Amino acid sequence: MLKAQWLAIRAGFAALCGCAVSGALAAEVSSTVPAKWNVTPLRDGAYTETFSSPAAAWTTGSGETTNLAAYSAAAVPSRVNDWFNGATSALTLDTEGESITNALSESAGAVPATTDNPAYIDMLVRFDVLEDEPEASAFEGAKLALYATEISGTVKLVCWANSASYTSVSGISTGEWTRVTVKLFGDKFNVLVNDAVQTFSDGTAEVTEFTLASGGTLSGTIFRGTGNLANLYVGHCDPTYGILGATVEANKELDAETVTALNNATNVTKVQKWMADNKANVPADAADAAILNGYMVGSDVPVNSAELSIASMEIVSPTQIKVNVSLTVGGTAKTGAINGILKLMGKASASDAEFTLLNETAITDAEFTGGTSAEYTFTIPTGGYHIFKPVISMQ
Repeated sequence: MLKAQWLAIRAGFAALCGCAVSGALAAEVSSTVPAKWNVTPLRDGAYTETFSSPAAAWTTGSGETTNLAAYSAAAVPSRVNDWFNGATSALTLDTEGESITNALSESAGAVPATTDNPAYIDMLVRFDVLEDEPEASAFEGAKLALYATEISGTVKLVCWANSASYTSVSGISTGEWTRVTVKLFGDKFNVLVNDAVQTFSDGTAEVTEFTLASGGTLSGTIFRGTGNLANLYVGHCDPTYGILGATVEANKELDAETVTALNNATNVTKVQKWMADNKANVPADAADAAILNGYMVGSDVPVNSAELSIASMEIVSPTQIKVNVSLTVGGTAKTGAINGILKLMGKASASDAEFTLLNETAITDAEFTGGTSAEYTFTIPTGGYHIFKPVISMQ
């Protein structure tokens, strides 16, 4: 449980669980944040700290900070994408009034945080109520600070920004793991608790989007106080994004039931023509699903296995996503056109029961070169979609 802990941001600086310090951090770089996030696997596109042994050098700079034994993964808010590769270690903090600094950089210096390329600081904390309100001097040079306090019997999150304090409208939990995210974009930021944007009030007005006196870069995280920290993430990819297993929907028999399911007799006619064209390559005992697979992936033989995945993706705009899709057929990279339809499905949350078709017009002429050169831009409708899955199907 964290005591005397806050998240602070100054010009070109972000500090987590501590007050910011003045001056540039270029000579103190501890960790590198990848400039590109749309890579495979996604975890390679972000800086992640698991707090596993041996301890990172920056975690041992002050007080009695040590590693903590593994925590229960069931006790923390989950992510669709496993950024930390199953790690369940946490850090025990006791900085004895000092601070520890994890300076961050990209290849060209401080991490940019722009409207088109936001930066995210995401981590697990266990809040405890701050026993004494911090003095104003504690935030000297800071742009943003977060800490927990109790107001009329309810624990609230306090956000300090631009020399003013704002209190969360909703209460927060203490004594359990809470996921805290700060999204920086240009001179603005949001604060999220367990992936929900928080509303704050200064007593006269409510705010969900703060404006900083200056912003645009991120150069480090600072930790100060006592408590437990886990799963520190810094990157340009929204940490709620996830890619679930892609599928080739050739899992139904070519019988009357399949015709009904496809709801399109023309599709069956196309498959039957493919069978006639490739008669010499189609054994009499070939499974119907393998025949359908072969047709959809543009093979000239039945296919027992085909693997479809996302090689990379890029959010072009709030309503467009560019996806580079990879296809292997029987373990070999696909080259050439497919007969099936390439679609992109999405969910706003992992708890959603069904995927939604994201693109208004599915790709009917998808063509691969060496398995990984089918790149298409899909339209993302409104609805906060963060979880994506490509599909090849008959319709």
